Amino acid sequence: MKKNLIVFSIATFVTLLSFETKSPKSYDVPPSGYSGAPTQSRTCRNCHSSYALNTAGGSIAAIGLPTTYVPGQAYNFKIVITNAVSRGVWGFEIKAVDMSNAAVGTFSSTNPNTTVGSGELKHNLAVASTGTTYTYDNLKWTAPTGTMSPVSFYFTGVAGDNDGSEFSDYVYSNTLLNVTLPVTLAEFTAVTRNNAVFLRWNTYTEINSKQFEIERSIDGDNFENIKTVASVANSSTVRQYDYVDQNLPKQPQLYYRLKQVDIDGKYWYSKILLVRLSDKGFSIDNVYPKPASRVTHVAIYSDKITKAALSIIDMNGKVVIQESVSLNKGNNLVDVNCMRLAKGAYVLKLQNETGESVIDKLIKQ
Repeated sequence: MKKNLIVFSIATFVTLLSFETKSPKSYDVPPSGYSGAPTQSRTCRNCHSSYALNTAGGSIAAIGLPTTYVPGQAYNFKIVITNAVSRGVWGFEIKAVDMSNAAVGTFSSTNPNTTVGSGELKHNLAVASTGTTYTYDNLKWTAPTGTMSPVSFYFTGVAGDNDGSEFSDYVYSNTLLNVTLPVTLAEFTAVTRNNAVFLRWNTYTEINSKQFEIERSIDGDNFENIKTVASVANSSTVRQYDYVDQNLPKQPQLYYRLKQVDIDGKYWYSKILLVRLSDKGFSIDNVYPKPASRVTHVAIYSDKITKAALSIIDMNGKVVIQESVSLNKGNNLVDVNCMRLAKGAYVLKLQNETGESVIDKLIKQ
């Protein structure tokens, strides 16, 4: 009886040892940070390590990603993984980063075999499919709207044998580096001098660029084109542009932006610059968000410590909100509760103790 017990224990140990050797840890959904992007510098090969990265006979490609991008535009693409030897399961990860290696843009997909996490698009349960190639389609990357930085894409694919382990799987990686805007804007500045506004902007690169349209606004919302400046079309060196706006309207401040237009008609806007034409008096510099929701933030400049009446007036001339606000010298930010406002357009009026008044518009969502 004792002898049988010892034999049973050895057999059980051997069985357990055999199970652990054949079935190492694996993931249904891949962990984040294995696309080969900088800072992590890891690929799927950190787990699937039987063969060298990019072993001859296979590849991964991202077809449809842009070589230059337009801010806010969506680009449909697909990931194609190939291998000379027939494989049984396929997976991938892709990430887009800016010059600081931060994730940039937005990935999305209607492909049920994909998921988004930690700034990456990747497979959601690796797809079992026998053959020498597999394509993940219906993938999308939407370009950022708030950056001028070149974007780089890093992507990694796995061509596995579908044995339930991470052994004998091939891993391929690829990159698409320094995808830029058609025009990479280095800087855009505005300086007041002698009753004029001096505008200057520099570009790092220009690809099929047609022109810059200088737009001006008195309220930060409605812009008009005041000058069109031809661009050099194509350049890989720093280019400088200047314009002096001398025909200034009588306003306490003005807003400027650039509209860059490509040869094919596509266009994008620069950031908006606020130029204060006088340090006297007071002004409403900004009202946001636009449209307003629960709370509206009103940025106000005042040349002295004072009190002012802030009014919100509907299109029938009725004052629906009125508050007294205390202003410090310099920049101020006042929050206005707009929850009781009905949806629609309003006038926001600010009047100080000496009777000076300024207005802006407010849209309630």
